[in-house]
Amino acid sequence: ALIRQPLANGYAAITARLGRAVPINSAYRNPVRNQSLIGSSPRSRHMFGDAIDLAVRSRTSAEWLEIYAAATSAGATWLEGQTSRFPCNCVAGQCG
Repeated sequence: ALIRQPLANGYAAITARLGRAVPINSAYRNPVRNQSLIGSSPRSRHMFGDAIDLAVRSRTSAEWLEIYAAATSAGATWLEGQTSRFPCNCVAGQCG
């Protein structure tokens, strides 16, 4: 995937804090792919390579909160989930 360096560093910090890798559901999206996704923003940061969706495999609140805390600690500036699909299957953000 194509991602900008601050985000790569942020992902490394997230996995270090958790002590395990977290699967990435989505990273860079070209504009055509982004438009094909229902609910995707026409200004999605995925098109700029500075957003990722991290998988919450168990779909539990506990795992979502664990990843959320790690992402916040790593400097993520935008996180999703609590207001829409909580517990959702992803945590998204841009780090750095």
